[in-house]
Amino acid sequence: MGAGVKRGQAATLIGLLFLSSGISTTESANYHLNPAKTYNYILKTFIQNNVRVDIRADLTPGNNIFLSAAFTPHSGYHLYSTRLPKKGIDGAGRPTKFDISTQKPSGLKFSDSITDSPRPFNVTDKSLSKPLAIYPAGPVTLTRKGKYSPGTYNIIVRITYMSCKSDGGCTIPVENKQLGFTLKISDKALIVKEML
Repeated sequence: MGAGVKRGQAATLIGLLFLSSGISTTESANYHLNPAKTYNYILKTFIQNNVRVDIRADLTPGNNIFLSAAFTPHSGYHLYSTRLPKKGIDGAGRPTKFDISTQKPSGLKFSDSITDSPRPFNVTDKSLSKPLAIYPAGPVTLTRKGKYSPGTYNIIVRITYMSCKSDGGCTIPVENKQLGFTLKISDKALIVKEML
């Protein structure tokens, strides 16, 4: 999906990836954002417990920002609905979660609602008191919409997920994995630093 920076540079700069315009650069001083265009940035990619997670930011016209987490489990595995209770149904499953908090919410605000794609569906198991809401096997993307004004913001994201096969067999859940980023948004670029 675009070039990333080397791992050794992660503490300094995660990326300036202008995917929509086909430009990949770390020279923010020479680049001016066009307010009529959309820009896409990869903030972080990691693989844990057989699921790849790509966290990205999209800047769109009107000072809109969309933060999303794309979860890609191994082939044949599915994830559970974000609406599932914290400990699942009778202990089975874990919700797929993408929570965001900011230090300066006055200049960067995210909606409490989340968009998930694809939509989940219910499956019934005789051993459980209620149906389990799961996503179809394959990738799932959770997105939160926000509004920003130019400035520097510290954000914390917390991620939870668990992948399973429909015929049995699950990975160990990842619960409340925390990642921190500093976003510097100006009329020139979005500069991202990972908070270690």
